[in-house]
Amino acid sequence: MGPEELRFLLSAEGQAVLAELAATPVSEGTHMAVAARLRAQLGPERGRAALDTALLRQRAARKFSRAAAMMFTRDGLEQATAEPIAAHRAARFAAAGVTTVADLGCGIGGDALALAGAGAAVLAIDRDRLRLLMAAANAAGGPTIVLSAGPRQRAAEGWGRFWRNRLRNMGLAERPTIITLTPATNQTALAARLAGAGAIFFTGNDAVLMADLVAAMRAAGTDTALRDWWLGGGVFLADRAAAAAVGTAMSAEPTPTGGNVEYQSSDSFLADYIHIRPGLGLLPAVVEPRPLYDYLYGRMVSHVMAAPGTVVVGVERGAALRVTPAEAAMIGDEAALVLDSRYAATLAVGDNDAFAATWLLLDTFPPGTTLAAR
Repeated sequence: MGPEELRFLLSAEGQAVLAELAATPVSEGTHMAVAARLRAQLGPERGRAALDTALLRQRAARKFSRAAAMMFTRDGLEQATAEPIAAHRAARFAAAGVTTVADLGCGIGGDALALAGAGAAVLAIDRDRLRLLMAAANAAGGPTIVLSAGPRQRAAEGWGRFWRNRLRNMGLAERPTIITLTPATNQTALAARLAGAGAIFFTGNDAVLMADLVAAMRAAGTDTALRDWWLGGGVFLADRAAAAAVGTAMSAEPTPTGGNVEYQSSDSFLADYIHIRPGLGLLPAVVEPRPLYDYLYGRMVSHVMAAPGTVVVGVERGAALRVTPAEAAMIGDEAALVLDSRYAATLAVGDNDAFAATWLLLDTFPPGTTLAAR
């Protein structure tokens, strides 16, 4: 592999090829057939580079937790310091108060990544240009991805293009990669592509469809891969139905319309009216988007009744909840509405199937409010 092949593998087309290879790991029995297919599809040099990278990533999983998103040469992988050892070394530098390190002969960046992760400014140097380019790619993180949910490929792509353009207009320098999420999505390939992302914008309009898609992600373990990626430092944004999916549970209900909003707003206070499905579990709460704008307060109460002890966060239109390991903060122009059932004295259903509750804690958090993690 040379610099030209590396640039191809880092492109959107190359990343798609590597994700496809990750979905079905190459074995001794399939090696020849996969090599022939890649040679015909990409040409001899690019095909060989793609296959070598897929095989090296399989081997590298013993050394690096992010192996599925990293670039390697054979020698570079063999000579790279394993992640636990590199992390131990980096911690010793940090404990000694070292803030700047020159990594001479950095290779594919094993030690440099750990040093940077420990807070040091790292100057990585290597005489091999290809390895130096790989170290830069491994340190830079993956692309920004728009993960667009829809019932079919074309619909999801159209919605993804809309948000890609909006993100660019809002100042995003790079051109995001669109990945679609539909009932036909290969979940193994999806997990591999998400693991290599630098940032993910997850969007979808249909909460009923989203609940089905989340179920498929949970069944395949894609939810775990997404959670591990996020907890490892990935930047994750979710909008509309995707925002509803990030909690422990979600309302699998369509958005009210002008013709049904009044009776939906009242009937949602009745037992078993709202269909509740499991969410992705990224946050230990339930998220209900646009509760005041769409008159969804009854949905928030339905979650409390279905799972006593639940905290439900209603994020209004024009607002966002920013969550980091240290804190949760409200940003934007509107407030969050929080319903906390952990102190409720009564949670019951009356003879008319309507909810009865006492000591539910209801609070609002305006923009700029910050809550420290406990």
